[in-house]
Amino acid sequence: MLGKLFGFKKAAKPAAIAKPAPSAQSKPVKAAVPSLLETLTQGQPLDGITDTEILHQLVKNSDKLDKKTNRQVREKIQHLKEQEKQQQQQYELQEKTCVRLETLARLQHHPLFDSELTHLQTQWQGLTQPDSKLAARIQLAIASCQSIQQEFRDSQLQQKQAAQQAAQLAQQQVAQAEQRAETSALHAEKHQAELEQKKLQKEQSQTERAQDEKQQKEISQNIAQQLVQLEEAINNSEVKKSRDIHDRIRDKLKKLDQKHAHAFDGKLHLLAGQLRDLQDWQSFAAMPKLEELCAAMEKLISIELPPLQKADAVRELQTQWRAIKAPSDKQAQVLWERFKQAGDTAWEPCATYYEKEKQLRAFNLQQRLAICDALEQFYSAQNWDNADWKAVMRILEKAKQEFHDFHPVERAEDKPVRTRFDAAMVAINNKLLDEQKTNEDKKRQLIETAKSLINMTDFDKAVERVKQLQEQWKLIGITRRQEDQRLWQALQEQTGLVFEKRRTNQQQQQQAQQNNIDHAKQLCEQIAALAKLADAELIQSGAEFDRLQTEYKAITDIPERNQLILKKQLYAACDAYRQQLAGISQRQHKMQLQELARRAQLCSELEIKTSDSAMSAVQQQWQQHSLPSEWEQAIEKRRQQAMAAAQQGQQPDYDSNEQHLRELCIELEILLDAETPEEDRPRRREYQLRKLQQGLGQAAASNRSMLLEQLLVQWYCASPAAIETQQRLQARFDAVQKHSKNTA
Repeated sequence: MLGKLFGFKKAAKPAAIAKPAPSAQSKPVKAAVPSLLETLTQGQPLDGITDTEILHQLVKNSDKLDKKTNRQVREKIQHLKEQEKQQQQQYELQEKTCVRLETLARLQHHPLFDSELTHLQTQWQGLTQPDSKLAARIQLAIASCQSIQQEFRDSQLQQKQAAQQAAQLAQQQVAQAEQRAETSALHAEKHQAELEQKKLQKEQSQTERAQDEKQQKEISQNIAQQLVQLEEAINNSEVKKSRDIHDRIRDKLKKLDQKHAHAFDGKLHLLAGQLRDLQDWQSFAAMPKLEELCAAMEKLISIELPPLQKADAVRELQTQWRAIKAPSDKQAQVLWERFKQAGDTAWEPCATYYEKEKQLRAFNLQQRLAICDALEQFYSAQNWDNADWKAVMRILEKAKQEFHDFHPVERAEDKPVRTRFDAAMVAINNKLLDEQKTNEDKKRQLIETAKSLINMTDFDKAVERVKQLQEQWKLIGITRRQEDQRLWQALQEQTGLVFEKRRTNQQQQQQAQQNNIDHAKQLCEQIAALAKLADAELIQSGAEFDRLQTEYKAITDIPERNQLILKKQLYAACDAYRQQLAGISQRQHKMQLQELARRAQLCSELEIKTSDSAMSAVQQQWQQHSLPSEWEQAIEKRRQQAMAAAQQGQQPDYDSNEQHLRELCIELEILLDAETPEEDRPRRREYQLRKLQQGLGQAAASNRSMLLEQLLVQWYCASPAAIETQQRLQARFDAVQKHSKNTA
């Protein structure tokens, strides 16, 4: 904090006026009002209720009514308000028409009298629902106006008759003059000179009268236009504008002669009356508003508000008072004194607040001056050749912040102290700026050094040098923030090129390694594919297998982390290939055994079905794969016996064949250590005894597979027994094999 550095403390600002906490009051429990709607309306429907008091009671108890009834009640109140407003407007229009008719009835007849009366009568007749009292007044005023019209028409008739009599008298006088002219012709020449002189004077007088008449007409036209403007202003209730236009018309009338001025007397008199009525109406309308403003200002005295809000409220009420344009009478003056006294009282807490603000401004000014003193002393006492520039920056930052915090001050004092503060700050800033520029030059030199690193071929050394430059950059002192960011960006661009160049080289190396990895994987996959070849192709694939292994060993640039995985994949593929290659003979032997079983099945079908078609089918399907010569001879012998029996119609020796098949079943059961059915157990004992006598014991486990295969071959090549016996023995033979496989 700058206060700690310079030895002064910041004053605590006055606390805001605390608002009184609202007292907690428990809400009264609402008593249930049974049948509220029926009680208030006395059973009447809502549409028939016109008493607003009843409707407002319903609104106050709206929580006891349903939504539909609430909406109907509010719509009814709104409808009654609009109806009352329309009635009030109708009444005001009727009253305005009545006042204008009564005003017209008090005037003398003038050129616009008839048109004004006709307009007001038409306006009255167009009104609906006229007020009875106003209607009586209007009828009386219309009668008075009609009486004035009748008097004017009688006066006009009398004037017309008098004019006719005057014309007749003038004609008589002309005749007498002509007679006198004839008698006085002799005197004409005598007075000729006098007549010419009088003629000249008359012409001059006519010219003057013409000019005066022209001026009178121009003024009259201007007054006529202003009368129209006055009437529009009165109709628009613009009092000030109407008064100004009326005064201008009065001034213009003073310039007219009696003849021209008389033409505007009636209209001006009528509009002057309307203006007085408008002024009276404005005064009547303004007084309640002025009283409301007085009451509002008096109420503002007792309201607890923050001083600034209360000051705004006082000013707002004063603005509203000026906007009303109060009339200049005693009653308005009394209201003004009341309003002013209440405003002065309401302003007292505001005045106290502003006084405290004034004291605060004075204190803030003292603190600002102290900050200026501290900055000036700091500048003078500082050894700028060995300055702690970071501390200088902190001091400047704190000074700026605290100078801003001591706000506000008086407007007249703000500029001088700010000028002094700015001068002290500029002096220290200039020293700081010199140091910053020196450090910026050092960073520019590092940038130039970084540019030369781009051409280095040893990318690792170039990157190491970049890291050294970055460390040197950190050791350089303070710089300007924006300039430092710009310089740092320039350094980043140059060092980025070095990193980018090394990254490109690394990517190239990684790509080459990846290509080697992909190639090695492809070779492993190709070796694995050799293991899936058919046996005939597998036998011929030895050279390809050697080539793939040699090509794999030629790959050198593979990362260590990938070498182990690839070697495992290679060894697995090679092992699979060698296993497949070693299993060719086993698979061929198995396939030959399956071929023997297939041919045995064909022989069984031929032995059951002895037709020519069966023999032809067996002939067609007989040989698909080759068999060992012994197996081929044995199975061929069974086929030939079956075909001979079919052709000659002879039956095989079923009993002898059955005995042979039973012995094969017994041998299989003994070999596989399976149970023998009860019926053949004696034969099994005889067979075992015979083998013992021959010196043949239990077969070794290593020979068991070979013996089992021999039994299968003998079974496939054995001649059949009777059909049912053959099926039963076949099932027994298959069951023993299945049981042996399940227990293996």
